Parts: sequence; structure tokens; C-alpha cells
Amino acid sequence: MYIVTGFAFLQTLHFAALKQNTKNIENLLTGSLVIGYVYNIVANLIPFSCTKETDNILIIISAVVSAYCIGRFSRTEYALKVLNFLKIRDTGNLYFWDDLMDNDYPMKAVIIYDDYIYEGMVHLYESYSNNPHIVLAAYQIKNSDGTLKKDYSDDMTKIIILDISYAKNVTIIYYANSPLCMDLKNLCDFNKEFERQENS
Repeated sequence: MYIVTGFAFLQTLHFAALKQNTKNIENLLTGSLVIGYVYNIVANLIPFSCTKETDNILIIISAVVSAYCIGRFSRTEYALKVLNFLKIRDTGNLYFWDDLMDNDYPMKAVIIYDDYIYEGMVHLYESYSNNPHIVLAAYQIKNSDGTLKKDYSDDMTKIIILDISYAKNVTIIYYANSPLCMDLKNLCDFNKEFERQENS
């Protein structure tokens, strides 16, 4: 029961937080056992009980729901505020691309290769990679000098898949109301302060 509860919790948490699961079976079983043990102790403190089988099913379901809520919270602006308040700049993600993605608002990307420039709305991206494949929709293809080559910005029947590992650089453009812009605004304010100090 401990292992099943802990395993369900960890798998759901990793799924909701977009974190890669460990491939080490020994670590996974140990983590599942510890989390399941703690979760079952806390769940058994609730002064409500049906049959043993029903209680066990409810505990597992509640573990899945709790893990999903925690995982989703970890990707919200409120989690960023908590991390900023605690002066923690490391999100704990192994792949920095997961930190760049905004799952609440649309994002635009400008991806520059040697010969062409691709500009469009980020539709999908490959998880668990620092050089993912990105799917753009409503996109344009430009020559290296910036002149328009093909325009699919109004074509809802086409997408393009790009391998970031071959790109010279990638620019991400966030929606103005994105919570990620709040963090960037603070950095812009500090940058202005640094410029004032340098000019004084």
C-alpha cells in the first residue's frame, strides 16, 4: 500500500510538473515507499473511515489529486513569487527549456539558422531536452537578410518542426501578461539601475 500510494504520487507529480521520472528503479521504489508511508500516516489521521478497501482506494485517489495540484502549483506565477521571496534562482529543473515555457499564455519564437529565419507561435515543444524540437504554427520563413520568403501566418493547416540544436540563436517573445514577464521586468529595472550607476 505504501509503495503504490507513493508511486502514484510521484508519477503524477512528475507528470504535472513536467519533470522527468528517475530511471533508477531502486531510487524510485525507495522514494515511493517513504512518500507512501508518510502520506498514509497523514491520511489515517482523518477521523473518517469506511471499509479498509474503500479507505485504501480513497487514499490513492487523494494522493494522485494532491500530487497533481502540487505539480501544477509549481509551474504558476505564485511558485515563482515564493522562490523569488526565498532568493532561490534555481527552479530545480534539469532542463532549462522547461523554465522558459509559459503554459498559460501564448509565446512567439524567432529561430535563426545560417540560411533562414523562422518566426511563429510556439505550438508544442519536446520535453526533457535543453535543445528540443519545437513546433511552430502561424509562422513565417525569412531569408538570412530578413526578407520574407514564405508566409504561413494565417494558414491554420500548416505547422513546422524545427531542431533547436542546429539554430544559431532562439528568441522567445512572451505575452505581456505572462507571469514570466514579471521576473524579467525586475531584471530590466535592475539593468536600468546599473546603467545609471555606470553613467554617474
